[in-house]
Amino acid sequence: MSACVPKTVMSISAGALFGTWLGSGLMLVSAVTAALLNYHIGRWWMHRSPGENKDVATDQESIVRSMTEMAAEAGFASHLLVRLSPVPTMVISYAMGSCRARQKPYLAAAAVAVIPQILWVHSGTAAALASDSSTTVAQWISIAIAIVGGILVSVIVPKQAMRRIRENQTRHPTQNAIETAS
Repeated sequence: MSACVPKTVMSISAGALFGTWLGSGLMLVSAVTAALLNYHIGRWWMHRSPGENKDVATDQESIVRSMTEMAAEAGFASHLLVRLSPVPTMVISYAMGSCRARQKPYLAAAAVAVIPQILWVHSGTAAALASDSSTTVAQWISIAIAIVGGILVSVIVPKQAMRRIRENQTRHPTQNAIETAS
């Protein structure tokens, strides 16, 4: 998950190879480990203080400073909203590390954000079972529900997360918008 492989592909593969329960556990461990690793890469190699670049205009420097402060003060709910947005989690991890976000709420949100991926893990498990000729109608229904559920969660949850983030930005354009979600 630190090598630009989409988490949906990882989830389906984990389900097909290890089953729903073990695959979900492995997804949780790999997602939190990747989040921690990418967070520290961002923190160690990408951190720049807003005043460091003298070529940046004052308005841009102010935006960077406010984003850094917002990330640093963000709580669990704020990080969860960002993790559920359609932005790749690797990019989010690098950004949170470079902005020096608090690590505990960030990692807790990374762990909880794995929950929607369990539908994809189950889809992988069900697809592996479907290759068996003795697949029952109940298993086919399970496959269909998991895939439809995964698609719905993959579309609806990010849309709702982005809507909430935009609402917070319009309500509190100069304050820490994320603070209110916590």
